[in-house]
Amino acid sequence: MNKIKNIFLIIIIMFVITLFSYIVIENDKKITYVKQMDFFKIYLENNYDVSELIIIDFMNIIYKIKKEYPDIYNNVSIFDILAIGHVETRFRNIIGDEGDSLGYFQIQESTYWFVKSIYSDLFYELDFINLPWKWSYVEERADIQILTAILYLNYLRNKYENKVYYHYNGGSTEYERKILNELKNIEEDYNYFLINY
Repeated sequence: MNKIKNIFLIIIIMFVITLFSYIVIENDKKITYVKQMDFFKIYLENNYDVSELIIIDFMNIIYKIKKEYPDIYNNVSIFDILAIGHVETRFRNIIGDEGDSLGYFQIQESTYWFVKSIYSDLFYELDFINLPWKWSYVEERADIQILTAILYLNYLRNKYENKVYYHYNGGSTEYERKILNELKNIEEDYNYFLINY
C-alpha cells in the first residue's frame, strides 16, 4: 500500500513540477514579448520620425502575427523589422527605385503579389485583398506594409535560412552586410534597454 501511495505521490509531484515549469516558461515568453514591444516602440520614437499612429499600426500587426501565426512570429523578429526599415528607408514612407519599391520596407509590386498569393487570408482580414500595390493605396496602410515585409522575410527565412537578408534585396552582399551590421547595433541597444528596463 505504501508503495502505491509513494508512486501516486511521485506522479503528483511530477505533474506539479511540469505544470509549474510550463507556467514559468509561458510567463517568461509573455514578459519577453512585452519587453520587445516596449523596445520596438521606444526605438522607433527615439530614432525616427514615425508617428504614434504608424507605430500602433506596426505593433497591431506584430501582435496579430504573434497571436494567430506563432510560427511566423518566431521566425521573424522585431530586430529583423527594425533593421530592414532602417536600411531601406530609415523608416520613411517613400517611393523608391524609380517607383518600383514602396513604403517603409521598399516592397516591390511583384513581391507583394507573390506574398499575397501565399497568405491571402491575412490580406483579406485586413481588407486589402483586391487592391493593387499602388502608392495611392499603400501610402496610408502601414499595417499592410509591415505585414508584407514580415511575410516576405518569413518566406525567405524558410527557403534560404541564413541568406534571408541577401535575398530580401534581390541578392546583394553589400545589402546583407548593412543589415547584419544594423542588427548588431539594434541588439546592443536592446541589451542596454534590458539593463535599464
